[in-house]
Amino acid sequence: GVFEIEIGALPPQPGVVIVVFGFSDVLWQGNALPAPLAGYGMPGCSAWLSVDEGFFALHQGNVLRFPFVLPPAPVLAGFVYFNQVLVFDPAIGNALGAVISNGGRARIGLR
Repeated sequence: GVFEIEIGALPPQPGVVIVVFGFSDVLWQGNALPAPLAGYGMPGCSAWLSVDEGFFALHQGNVLRFPFVLPPAPVLAGFVYFNQVLVFDPAIGNALGAVISNGGRARIGLR
C-alpha cells in the first residue's frame, strides 16, 4: 500500500524540504539520540533519529504530502522506522536557514 506523511506548517512560499528516514531513535554513528543540532547552525533543534535515507521534496507552501509505497511483504509486519523533516526557510534566521521537525515513529502493519 501507499503510506503518506503530511508535513504542515511550512513556509507560505514554495521551497525545499528533506524527508529523513531512520532505523534507530537510540544511536546514530555511535552517538546518543536525540542529538543537538546547534553545531550545524540550528540552535534549539535536535536530531531524533539515525539518518539512513533522505529524499528532497519541493513544496508549494503550507502543506506537503509525501507518499511512498510499501511492498506487500508480510516479513515487514511489525517493522519500526522513524522520520523527521528538514525545512529550508531563510526567514528562520539561524545560520543554516533551516529548521527540523519533531521526530515521528511508525510501525508497519498488515491489511
